[in-house]
Amino acid sequence: MSESENADESNNRGKKRNLPCGFLFTGVCFLIFIVVIFLCIFQFRIFDSPIAVENFDGEEEGGWLVLGDAQGESEFPTLQKTGGNPGGYMEAVDDAVGGVWYWAAPETFRKAVSDRWSSGDGRSRAALTFDLRQSALDSPFEDEDVIFSNGTLSLSFNHNRPPEIGWTSYKVSLDVSKGWVNDEFGEAASEEEMEKVLGNLEKLWIRGEFRTGPDTGGIDNVIIR
Repeated sequence: MSESENADESNNRGKKRNLPCGFLFTGVCFLIFIVVIFLCIFQFRIFDSPIAVENFDGEEEGGWLVLGDAQGESEFPTLQKTGGNPGGYMEAVDDAVGGVWYWAAPETFRKAVSDRWSSGDGRSRAALTFDLRQSALDSPFEDEDVIFSNGTLSLSFNHNRPPEIGWTSYKVSLDVSKGWVNDEFGEAASEEEMEKVLGNLEKLWIRGEFRTGPDTGGIDNVIIR
């Protein structure tokens, strides 16, 4: 065998010995890639999982109330099983006798928020989302659109966008820098104040009346995630 053939054979044996190492390195890199992707998806699902949900698709109103000049002398809204976004939804008729009426979340919904918030779960990118509609668009007026309170401290948010006759979707960030106000002082709410309120949420109101005069309002898909 010539000297050059011996050299070629030696190189081939070296390549064969190095081949498993190359496969091992590739396999480890692929495994790391899969783990990173899995952790990213898992983390996103945790942060995106709902803290509290009400879609009004059950047989009862779930404890939600209407507070203010609506539904006559009753605090109970009307559960409509069709016409929602989609499925069922809650409806209330304005009495048009002055004041502003609101949708009020039940204790079960509020407690779910406080329990998760106090545990530190779900705070990242948290937001309140809901769908609204109203029966007429003329004579609009402004007021507090969302109100949170722990009984002693009240925070409010104005989205400045009345709903349409069809369903209108809203997303209200729970980041205080996005426009939350301390109602007592009329100043921007602090992160500490939001922590106190959501840690013991006794009031969660969403405005249902947006115009002067009689009208009918609807709400669907109230979610904090």
